[in-house]
Amino acid sequence: MARPKREPVPVFVDEDAKAREDIAEFHRMRELMGGKFTDVEIRQKIEAMPPETRQKVAQMVATLTKRFGVAKARLDFAEFAKRIDPDRLPGRHFSILENAFHRIAEGEAVRLIINIAPRRGKSEYSSYLFPAWFIGRFPKKKLMCITNVKTLAADFGAKIRNLLDTPEYQEVFPSVR
Repeated sequence: MARPKREPVPVFVDEDAKAREDIAEFHRMRELMGGKFTDVEIRQKIEAMPPETRQKVAQMVATLTKRFGVAKARLDFAEFAKRIDPDRLPGRHFSILENAFHRIAEGEAVRLIINIAPRRGKSEYSSYLFPAWFIGRFPKKKLMCITNVKTLAADFGAKIRNLLDTPEYQEVFPSVR
């Protein structure tokens, strides 16, 4: 009896390494353009180019800029939160939470107590955006959502699950299904 053929092993892609490469490539592109220019200055330089060159360079810059944004969102929780919720109002407490969440993700901290006034984004950040980002960065790790009301945990779980299916999330974390 012949052995069944084995399925080919999928090639492992280190998405974090790819994101770091995309960021480095973006910075190299900016250096090639003559130094540290603002986006407006880069657009002006492109507009001054001959038409056939302008289109190619503009497409390359647009592609690299998009890849750069995706890579930053993958590696940095603050960028991920801005990408998923661009209408979020700024606040100093958000940057404090972002730093704390990074420490948790990197294993530097294991506990976090958040004492912030009501309606300031605690739940949105700690029970929705951070778990979604964490799942994308570390898909093999386990995550628990614990609340004092069963329906609240289920609501957050459903909200995270729905976010994982969005094109915006899949662009940042394509291997999470």
